[in-house]
Amino acid sequence: MEENTIHLKNDNGEEKEFEIVVSFDIGDKTYVLLAGEGEEAVYPFAIETDEDGEDMLVAVEDEDEFKLIEEAYDALADDDDGQGCCCGSDDHDCSCTGSESCDQ
Repeated sequence: MEENTIHLKNDNGEEKEFEIVVSFDIGDKTYVLLAGEGEEAVYPFAIETDEDGEDMLVAVEDEDEFKLIEEAYDALADDDDGQGCCCGSDDHDCSCTGSESCDQ
């Protein structure tokens, strides 16, 4: 398995390969966006810890949480395009810590 891929099983037990597009923190939660092999769609997951202390992926189904992820990803994409800081400032000299809306 490559470093940027992960294999997950669906409800039918079929294994499928996903590319890890990006991971980032929003508040105290970590999210990962996965793209299926040969697909354009991107699927958001939260990384949570189970009762045994193991990390697990949980599909994001809540609309409000999905909107937060979408906004954070758009901010990261804008920052990567040189269009400003993820805090909303038009330059990277805004002196923010990035903790409000992205992981810097």
